[in-house]
Amino acid sequence: MLNLKVPIISVLLSNGASGGALALAVSDYLIAIEDSYLSIISPYACLEIINKEFSDLNDVKGFLKCDCNELYKLGIVDHIIRKKSGTFNESDVVLNLKRIIYNKIIKNQKICFKKRIKLRKKKYDNY
Repeated sequence: MLNLKVPIISVLLSNGASGGALALAVSDYLIAIEDSYLSIISPYACLEIINKEFSDLNDVKGFLKCDCNELYKLGIVDHIIRKKSGTFNESDVVLNLKRIIYNKIIKNQKICFKKRIKLRKKKYDNY
């Protein structure tokens, strides 16, 4: 996927683990819904495997650095769609996604495919 000539925009709606996480992560632009996570192993599976080191699921998520806020700090997630007033309104999310994706498509049309591939690879060189 790193060498695809077309723009790749991924949306993390909930939880991504294992191979799905890798497929979502290899993108030019990754959008995540608040409270979502992305990891090669689910936090639940990690807790089962090494449960003696962690007291709860939040400890595991912190260790894995897999929640969308941590991934944003690492530069993997490019945009987080936050909940308004602690509620989840699907129509707000859809409108935000539509606006963000439209803007990214317009922006990416101006980039030649060689530069797009180079930028995509550079984004993940540190991981």
